[in-house]
Amino acid sequence: METPVTPPYEIKKFDLSFLTNECMSSIPSPPEFTEDCTTHKRKSIPHRSPSSMDDKSIIFQLSSSLVPKILHGTSILWPLRQRVSKARTVKRVKAVKIQIPRPVLHETDLVLPTKPVLIQSTPPVRPRKYSQPHSGRPSRIKGPCQACRETSDGCMRKAFNWPFPTDTEFSDKGKPFVYLCNKCGLRYNKSGGCVCRHCRWVLCKEEKRKAMQLIDSMRRFKPDGKIEPEDDIESFVCNPKYWPCGHTWKVGWVLHSQDVDADEDSSSSDDNTL
Repeated sequence: METPVTPPYEIKKFDLSFLTNECMSSIPSPPEFTEDCTTHKRKSIPHRSPSSMDDKSIIFQLSSSLVPKILHGTSILWPLRQRVSKARTVKRVKAVKIQIPRPVLHETDLVLPTKPVLIQSTPPVRPRKYSQPHSGRPSRIKGPCQACRETSDGCMRKAFNWPFPTDTEFSDKGKPFVYLCNKCGLRYNKSGGCVCRHCRWVLCKEEKRKAMQLIDSMRRFKPDGKIEPEDDIESFVCNPKYWPCGHTWKVGWVLHSQDVDADEDSSSSDDNTL
């Protein structure tokens, strides 16, 4: 049987999947199989060159289950972990406070220069006079009401032809007048100046009308129809609202106001004709 120059040897591959890793490591493989495996084998551990000895890069390899495994270098968070652990272990050194004692000076060591005391003569301080605010017009002291003698901070009214003498009398265009409070002033102007000569009670408009009716009835009973100013008004007694009186009114106290009103009307008509 002749053998050819080049033997037609065929490399047969055997199915070794049933073998485990331990069995495969214990059973020696033929040289043909090892040569075929060495041609297609990956490096399990990469070898570093001397130039990359100080390289701090990370080298990792994927396993058969695609799980990365770090072969060289550190993880990305490793420097941060080192800083944190170092900061926790290193204790901070507190600054030491050094207290320097101050020199104690005794009273005997202190010698203060004496200065002559100069007493200055200061003029006496006068109290300031605070001026009250005003509108520019000089304030007039109006005083209490001439009828009820009560002080009023509100409105005061002028009363012309006041039948009583007074120290506080004013003048308006040559006509004398006094000040009454708001209530008495209204009654005085409405009644035309009817004032009791005993208690200074000022009649209102209705009271004056009642007094005039009584005066007219008195005239009817007179034979000549004349009455005197000093005659008493029958059944008309002064009855003030705020104080007692009880005196009878005279006819002249009411008719005098009528004459005053007539005089004022005639003077006003004369002024209009001029």
